[in-house]
Amino acid sequence: MGILAFSIAEVRTNTTKLANGRQAEMRVSTSFQAIGWTDERPELPTHRY
Repeated sequence: MGILAFSIAEVRTNTTKLANGRQAEMRVSTSFQAIGWTDERPELPTHRY
């Protein structure tokens, strides 16, 4: 039995012009994290090159 953990993250940046002529940068970020247990063993390479 082993621990399975991974994270996924995304960051998006958008620059827009405001009504008063100034520019604004908007940054949106989303992240996911999953942690759990697994009975599966990782597949190992059979040959070394």
